[in-house]
Amino acid sequence: MAEATDIPADPEGFLAWEFEQEERYERLNGVVRMMVGASLGHQALLLNLGTELRQRLRGSGCRTFPDGTRLLTPANDLLYPDTVVSCHQHRGDATHLTDATLVGEVLSSSTAERDRGAKWARYRTLPGLRHYLLLAQDRPYVEAFHWRGEWVFHPHEGPDATIHLATWAIDLPLAALYEDLPGPHNGGA
Repeated sequence: MAEATDIPADPEGFLAWEFEQEERYERLNGVVRMMVGASLGHQALLLNLGTELRQRLRGSGCRTFPDGTRLLTPANDLLYPDTVVSCHQHRGDATHLTDATLVGEVLSSSTAERDRGAKWARYRTLPGLRHYLLLAQDRPYVEAFHWRGEWVFHPHEGPDATIHLATWAIDLPLAALYEDLPGPHNGGA
């Protein structure tokens, strides 16, 4: 990895630098961190969340972007949300998003504090953000924040729970999000 002094501070320079790296790097509050691999449960949740959102949003004009999509915040932080829904038009050759209507993050012991704290603070600066979902890996549990003139928190727990996304008048059943998830709560390995 390059020395911290070799990493450009301006957004365009950082994006160009990061694009040339073999690994992925986030920049949050001026701190650059290399992104690491994820567990099987993490990947299964991302696939299920992305699939459910894509199916339910078909025809809405909004697009679901998977893990690996860069998101540049108004404060020039470059983040890699686990899932992003954007309802704006983007050029096909764009390398990053600058807006999001929904952001989803899968929690792990190494990311939970950051996802609930510093990243959430930055995501809230996105003018069009309406939903922020934090998905637990160890059980069907989602912390959902919805914009209703202010941020409102709703925890959803258990396979019978459903998350309502008022922006699109759609529901996400936790049973579908946690379907076939490896782990003890599903009888898997």
